[in-house]
Amino acid sequence: MVDYYIAPGRWACPIGSLATQAAAIDAELARTVADDMRAWRGMLADGVVKMRTAGLVAESSDPERIAVSILAAVQGGLVLSQPERSAWPLEAALDSALAPLQGAAATSMQEKYRTALTPSL
Repeated sequence: MVDYYIAPGRWACPIGSLATQAAAIDAELARTVADDMRAWRGMLADGVVKMRTAGLVAESSDPERIAVSILAAVQGGLVLSQPERSAWPLEAALDSALAPLQGAAATSMQEKYRTALTPSL
């Protein structure tokens, strides 16, 4: 994702740009952008649900909150990357937003291996 935005010199998300600029003066466009953001968030949340179902994310995880964190990391990371002309703010934001998924997946896999290797008595 970082390469998609940063490599060709894109320093902003087109949807985020619409949300902050054009949508502020056009109510219909604001609704469309909000719908698109909700759809994007929904797809991310669906992915977290699938990870949870597969045992890769803790049952207690909140897919909607994780999805919002990821979207906020993308949008905020891009805003901070613009003046820096550097990918590191976006990378740092995404690392933080994705950390709960990575940690939960690693813990889940460790538990599965431990259970598989424990002899039954």
